[in-house]
Amino acid sequence: MSDIDELIAAADKDQHTKKQKARRRQSKSGLGLARKASKMWWIALVTVLAVGLIYLALHFQPISEDIVRSELTAAMDAAQSSVDEYLRINGQLPDQVPATALAGMVQYEPVGDGYRLSISMNGVTLSRDRYGEQTGTDD
Repeated sequence: MSDIDELIAAADKDQHTKKQKARRRQSKSGLGLARKASKMWWIALVTVLAVGLIYLALHFQPISEDIVRSELTAAMDAAQSSVDEYLRINGQLPDQVPATALAGMVQYEPVGDGYRLSISMNGVTLSRDRYGEQTGTDD
């Protein structure tokens, strides 16, 4: 081998070594950027999940028993007024609660010359007869 061939081989080897080092640096810096980007995605994901859970906790709190009882009483009063109005106009008890919207919520049961109404939600049950007397107990 001549001196020129040796110089060319050394230059090729040196060039090859420089290219390998450059590739390693690029891949290491690329991995570093990928790791940073991955960490940023995790931080963003955890932040969004935390904010979402806080939102749900604050906006979907259980309804208190007093509020449930109050709403059930209002529905029961409206159903009783509907039945009493039907009785006053027609002279007889209806087959069901005349107010259609309430008929699906309030259970109506004719009993002799009167009736019984009951309604239940979230563990609270209210029952009363034609005269407004409570006929049952809470769950």
